[in-house]
Amino acid sequence: METDRSLAEIFEQRPDWLGRLAGWPFPPAKAAHPRVFKGKVECDLILEPVDPAQPHRVVEFQFYYDASIFVRTDAARLAEWRRLNRRAKCLRRDYVPRGVEAFVLFDKRSQFPKGMEAEFPHIRYAFLEERLLALEAEWPESPLRSLLAPVVVTSTRALEARAAEDYHFLRDHPGLGIEDRVYFTKIFLHFLSQRFATKDANQLKAMIKELVPLEKTVVYREMIEIGREEGREEGREKGRKEGRETGRKEGFRLALERLIASGMTETEAHRVLGPEPD
Repeated sequence: METDRSLAEIFEQRPDWLGRLAGWPFPPAKAAHPRVFKGKVECDLILEPVDPAQPHRVVEFQFYYDASIFVRTDAARLAEWRRLNRRAKCLRRDYVPRGVEAFVLFDKRSQFPKGMEAEFPHIRYAFLEERLLALEAEWPESPLRSLLAPVVVTSTRALEARAAEDYHFLRDHPGLGIEDRVYFTKIFLHFLSQRFATKDANQLKAMIKELVPLEKTVVYREMIEIGREEGREEGREKGRKEGRETGRKEGFRLALERLIASGMTETEAHRVLGPEPD
């Protein structure tokens, strides 16, 4: 099962969630992205802090056994340190080097290479399976338990039984914005399709019980209203009279774009929105 890229996409969108999984707070990040250094040294994710006094953080996702994981992570940490602290800067006596820390997220304890932590005490780590269980008490409304269920639930029968509940929990989560709900439900379905590779799209749709017409769901009704309000706001800036006309048109256009981006066909989106304003 391919997980690294999707996990990177999740935490690029919400780097604050990674600190929740780690079990201790990470400094607020202004950016999160994968990186490839010279010499083919790769890193699943780099967290760049908002506060320049805080260290950058190298993150690796390790969901299979590999005795070299700490070596690879430390190589990425050193590569990021060299990138931040160029030699010309390091030769100055007044220069204070930027720090770089490292973190590895294992899926379960059985993937941990025993004895390696003694050689790399500066690399911190956590186990996804254990942390998700802990979050049930620490953060009961966490979207992560549902979002990552296809990754950690080993029984396909158990996963199939809970798939609909997890999907709808993400789709209607009150703590997530509209765009986040659409984004994370797509990642959830991507994980689910990998676990049930022999099922087609209709079978997966039946599994998650997505039986309510799209135009009736809370997500899309809110999406339409947001698009309309953004259009009205843009129209107001152009003048009261022009705003009434432009706002309706711009609201329609933004709502149409959002619905299509979320997976609707243009025909379905027009059916939900009705006729385009003159």
